[in-house]
Amino acid sequence: MSNLGRLIVRARRQVSRSAALALSERAESLLDWQIVDQLAVHGPSSQRELADAIGQHAAGVCRQLEELEGKSFTQRDRDPQDRRCSRVALTAKGRRWHELHWSAVNEAVLRALDPLSPEEQRTLEVLLTKLVGTERAPEES
Repeated sequence: MSNLGRLIVRARRQVSRSAALALSERAESLLDWQIVDQLAVHGPSSQRELADAIGQHAAGVCRQLEELEGKSFTQRDRDPQDRRCSRVALTAKGRRWHELHWSAVNEAVLRALDPLSPEEQRTLEVLLTKLVGTERAPEES
């Protein structure tokens, strides 16, 4: 692995660790957050799409979805285009949970990114968006 690759992995861990700590102080799970946040931002998804988006194994996501359904945060329905697949959607309760914890997670992520200036953070976001190629970076405010 190149040095750049190692730095990206370490940066991901640093940001994840900061968010996980903020959530653990609220007795909440980072994996719950990752799934709910993905659904809140991008809308209903297949289990495979969720696993790919958050970088987790599909079997682990499936187990976590069972827990999230037990909490009434998500619901699974058959995909109308492919009845063999399920689509996962956020419930109103899941959306409220996301809103309740969003600021704490956002503050934790910003703390992890604190060594970078606001301009460097915007540049990093643009570069990472270009690298993953799936999302458009937000416009500057």
